Amino acid sequence: MNQAFEMIRLKLDASPSAAGQLDQPEGIEFDHISFGTGRVRLYVTDDVARIKILLGTFADSMQDNQ
Repeated sequence: MNQAFEMIRLKLDASPSAAGQLDQPEGIEFDHISFGTGRVRLYVTDDVARIKILLGTFADSMQDNQ
């Protein structure tokens, strides 16, 4: 998980405007050291934020798997 969060942070540091896409159904794509492609999405409900991270082959199903 530390690797995933670090790669997400690097992606957002490189492109801060990508943070605006975190709440979109497809989230944002990032590269993971071990699993290749990853996607992260932010959900906010009743002032509680949660994130969903999908890695590898599961990353393509971000929109379908809410």
